[in-house]
Amino acid sequence: MYFSYFTAAASYLSVAVLVLSCLVQGILGEEVCGPLEKIKVQHQWASAYRGDHDRLKMSTLVWKDFFAHNPEERARFERVHSDDIYSGDFRAHMVRVFAGFDLLIGALNQEDIFRSAMIHYTKMHKKLGVTYEIGIEFGKSIGRVLPEFIDGKLDITAWRPCYKLIATGVDE
Repeated sequence: MYFSYFTAAASYLSVAVLVLSCLVQGILGEEVCGPLEKIKVQHQWASAYRGDHDRLKMSTLVWKDFFAHNPEERARFERVHSDDIYSGDFRAHMVRVFAGFDLLIGALNQEDIFRSAMIHYTKMHKKLGVTYEIGIEFGKSIGRVLPEFIDGKLDITAWRPCYKLIATGVDE
């Protein structure tokens, strides 16, 4: 009798430990840019990147934030007149950067298109010396500015792994 009680208790305890470890791993585990996260990022990006005025305002604020937190990076963009982010050359640069970002976010759930675009952007960024770390810093600026332009709260648990997927591709 005691043996079966002990066996049953041990069995329940094993199941409880297994369930608890799964919960902890799910909470503390590695973030993934899965199908639901991709949809959330795409939805929030579409909310922010909806009109020409909002696009220019948002991209200007992101670059202002990026240069404020990374002043040494301004030199990397001298060829597009980074000393004046309101110049035509720098505004054209902003439009190109965010158009590329828009394409990558839109293709997050289309693997072949995403991979092809990443190959293109990786080659371009390698020539410019843009690294993963710089990409992550730019992503932090996007994360600080984007909440002003979206409907609702920024879903950082979706954005972080999906943005890292993009930034990693820049440095491959």
